[in-house]
Amino acid sequence: MQHRMSRARLAWRATGLYYKRLNEDDAFRDDLAALFSRLEALGAPDPLKGVVWEEAQARSLDELEKLAEDDISLGAPYRLASSIRREVEAFLSRWPLPGRIWKDLRWSYALHLRLGKPRKRPRLELAPFIEGVPTPGLPVVEDVGELAGIRVQTVERLPWIFPSHPLPFLYDPLAHDRRWLEEAIEAICKEIRASILAQAQVYEEEVEAQGWGRLPPRLRQKAEEAMRRLYLRVVKRYTWGQVAVYTGCDKAQARRQVRYYARLIGLPLPNLEDT
Repeated sequence: MQHRMSRARLAWRATGLYYKRLNEDDAFRDDLAALFSRLEALGAPDPLKGVVWEEAQARSLDELEKLAEDDISLGAPYRLASSIRREVEAFLSRWPLPGRIWKDLRWSYALHLRLGKPRKRPRLELAPFIEGVPTPGLPVVEDVGELAGIRVQTVERLPWIFPSHPLPFLYDPLAHDRRWLEEAIEAICKEIRASILAQAQVYEEEVEAQGWGRLPPRLRQKAEEAMRRLYLRVVKRYTWGQVAVYTGCDKAQARRQVRYYARLIGLPLPNLEDT
């Protein structure tokens, strides 16, 4: 069981739950389908091949249009990138979407071209997430060999814990009773426990320094509830009072959850006239 998760992975999972809400919205699905139809009409290629989509994502509309005018030999790809950029920007202006939306739109359009055309309406899909896993611990030599006459060591970091070793002690039944012995045992166990916890804390701090925190209890259930509140606030533009009533919480909880998850996934909140 995984007990810790990076903030980046937590944001990725939360984004997927937000997309799940959006994909249940008929108006959103229709608009996404219309966007993909316009992109196909433009001749927008598979976003996972070539550089046209890279240019469309990385450059502003003004930059792309200038490059299309200045470079006669490469004008066509830039004009296509400019058209893609214009269509995507128009779509993004109509829907509140997170900071990673270009990556996910590209992934969704690629799936649509490859697999999804028979479907009536495409879905906004979450692009895969890859990250390195922290390796806390002490460097341990795993293997020693020789390569071209050079001695080579394979070293791996492993979070070994070395409990403190209690020292021998004298127990004289004539001078000591069982209470004394129990106290001695308790003191030894306390010292061993403290040494184990101290070493464990060092490893915990190592992974926390790399952005991996403890998972809160009932994470998925809480995140799904929060995404429903976030959707109602940013898409349906409900007041905090309406969000609270529709989702069975108080306004303070609704505000707290929505603001936290909006920051987590990089989603701007609307400036609505309510407190």
